[in-house]
Amino acid sequence: MKKIFTFCCLSAMLLFGFSAKAHGFSDRRQCMVLERVADELDTVEVDTVLCPGTVFYFADTAIQTPGVYAVRFIDEVFGQQMAALLFVSFREPDSAVFVATGCDAYEWHDSVYRASTDSATFVTTDQYGCDSVVTLHLTLNYGSHESVAVSECESYEWHGDVYSVSGDYEYGYVNSDGCPSTDTLHLTVLRATDSVEVVTACESYEWHDSVYTASTDMASFHTLNAAGCDSVVTLHLTVNYGSHESVAVSECESYEWHSDVYTLSGNYEYDYTNADGCPS
Repeated sequence: MKKIFTFCCLSAMLLFGFSAKAHGFSDRRQCMVLERVADELDTVEVDTVLCPGTVFYFADTAIQTPGVYAVRFIDEVFGQQMAALLFVSFREPDSAVFVATGCDAYEWHDSVYRASTDSATFVTTDQYGCDSVVTLHLTLNYGSHESVAVSECESYEWHGDVYSVSGDYEYGYVNSDGCPSTDTLHLTVLRATDSVEVVTACESYEWHDSVYTASTDMASFHTLNAAGCDSVVTLHLTVNYGSHESVAVSECESYEWHSDVYTLSGNYEYDYTNADGCPS
């Protein structure tokens, strides 16, 4: 009757007098199915699949290539001569690609990457206990960091907010690559300078192409100050007037007027500056 037994390869080889070694691998990686086939239990067939790079010893023979290997031995349990056939095959090297996208930096298996790469690798173990190489295909994007310096009169609107005080301001957002980004505004707020110009004049006063003949504190003029901001100058004007007095005199022989003596009839004028400082 056909009988089939399953053992760990190491214990099975020792049971039948073989030497089983695997360089760099644990015993569980060498496990295989042991088939003992024959009516009289005189033949053992062993199928094993080894990891790439494994050196397997069968009856003191180093096996590094796939094939069928045979050996005769005495079964210490049954006390009879038996033959063993070993069917060896090797797994294809296992590999995988891990695709990732990150911002500014990316941590992968305790290493930090700050640039895109497709050459980083990590060695792990697959379901059969064999080495498996995973390659990282990393695309690394970066946040945007723009700095702008602005000088503006009175206030400045930036990203929907209005600022009226000088200072440094930040605006956070996600850029087109999906990365957190920050723009910085270095703002200098300039101020308008409103002033008053006080003037006293006689009869009339010309100011910025306009002529005023009466006192006023309502006239104004818009100009740019030294900072370049729109400023208002208001005129406080006082207009005084000269004195104009006319007198008619009839006198015998002569007449003295303002220290001058007149002996002929006629019209005479006397110029002076009145109390308001105006020609009269």
